[in-house]
Amino acid sequence: MKKINKNCLKNHSSLICNICGSNNIYRIYIRKQNNNLYRCLNCNLIFIHPQLSIKELKSIYSKIYFKNNDSQVCGYQNYIGDKSNIIKTSEKRIKDILKIYPNKGKILDIGCATGFFLESAKRAGLDVYGVDISNYAVSMVRKDLRKNIYQGLFLEYDFPDEYFDIITAWDYIEHSLDPKQDIQKAYRLLKKSGLLVLATPDIDSLPARIMKDKWMGFKDIEHLFFFSKRTIKKIIQDVDFCIIKQKYIGKYIDVRFFIKRMEIYSIFLSKILKFFIPKVLLSTSIYVNPRDILCVYIRKKK
Repeated sequence: MKKINKNCLKNHSSLICNICGSNNIYRIYIRKQNNNLYRCLNCNLIFIHPQLSIKELKSIYSKIYFKNNDSQVCGYQNYIGDKSNIIKTSEKRIKDILKIYPNKGKILDIGCATGFFLESAKRAGLDVYGVDISNYAVSMVRKDLRKNIYQGLFLEYDFPDEYFDIITAWDYIEHSLDPKQDIQKAYRLLKKSGLLVLATPDIDSLPARIMKDKWMGFKDIEHLFFFSKRTIKKIIQDVDFCIIKQKYIGKYIDVRFFIKRMEIYSIFLSKILKFFIPKVLLSTSIYVNPRDILCVYIRKKK
């Protein structure tokens, strides 16, 4: 990925920012895949252009997306095989939500994938619903949960107004074709005082600034928008939402995966870890928080 010299910035006024509607858009990075990165100078949103079509987007989330050897570029190394870690992460996140919103009711998970988070939510006593673009992922959802799981785009499915108590979107909004419409729809579907929880890579985080084009948030294919605290605050301005809490969150991973992921940043350090860590510990689950995934808890005002 090649950074553009500031003195060579070219205005792309034909482009419109998804959040603020400004056409004060400049290209900031050139990428090999031709979906270059652009910044809105009005609200600071960063996004790719050209955007993917719905057909192109749906084609990404096939079976290979959830198990491949190039997960730093697209998808996951082994999503199904990592279920135990995902469940542990989900249980931690559910506990955090219920501390803020203890009134159990209906929860909708946007981008629910194979439904592992919803399994944890159901065990916690919530009435679970989910939607995901991937036909493969939805087919892998546990049978007793499938009746309330919908395959397709979030904007393609409708529910009654003020139907849900909680809506979650874990690592979803950066994949969306229209984040602003998603936020507006989530607002309409939430009950008064309901809770929206968004988690997304923070492009203004310290790891992102240090790692630059090696940062994991710069997925080459499926990440369409890149958010920060500032742009999340901006995207909820047009609806009656208020941010009640925000923090960086991590997840449980195996030591083996951690070492493998370190190769992206330092092959030398990865080799040292591989040499000194006993093989018996490679499958050990650890909680890792590099402080670059921003989680925002947002309440719908009364």
